[in-house]
Amino acid sequence: MGRAAKKPGTGLTEKQEGFALECVRLGSPARAYRKCYDAEKMTQTSVWSEVNGLLANPIVAAKVRELTEVARKKLNVTVERIAVELARVAFFDPRELFDETGNPVPINELPEDAARVIAGLDVEDLFERDADGNRTKTGMVKKYKLSNKLTALEVLAKWQKMLIDRVETGKPGEFAESEDALSARVKERMVRLGLAKVTPIEDAKRKTAA
Repeated sequence: MGRAAKKPGTGLTEKQEGFALECVRLGSPARAYRKCYDAEKMTQTSVWSEVNGLLANPIVAAKVRELTEVARKKLNVTVERIAVELARVAFFDPRELFDETGNPVPINELPEDAARVIAGLDVEDLFERDADGNRTKTGMVKKYKLSNKLTALEVLAKWQKMLIDRVETGKPGEFAESEDALSARVKERMVRLGLAKVTPIEDAKRKTAA
């Protein structure tokens, strides 16, 4: 079987270009690989191995960086915007969902800070049956699903270095599995390409190992 043809001007095969796009769209190189390649019978370790090879390819990596930057500009993803959204969730006052008489404020009239905290909305119609068994709609119940305040507070606290995670460590290789090591290498490449960020715990491990 011959090598897959590369697209003119990109130096990438159609599958490689699709992989780069799905990496950015899905945020998961493993899922991107399974979507673009025939991986139905592959183990997770084999998938990570192929992903690691793709991300090590300088042309593929450059394409991922390019698409990541395009996505960031389009979505206006900035540190300031993320901080504002986290603060909205962390310091949300549920009383903003109700008016001065205690009735729920219509969703289209909610203050911006309150509306941003809503993660989902369930709507249930209420019915009653008459003597003949016919149903008549009598009302509607709306249930808001709110974002998790405690999670947002924890993320903000770690961001401001108010919390310190205690990490148990062992001798190099003592607890490592081959798949874990492979996943770690892929995560390292994802960080360099802008597809992921280093968490405070990972940063602490790096400094400990250095």
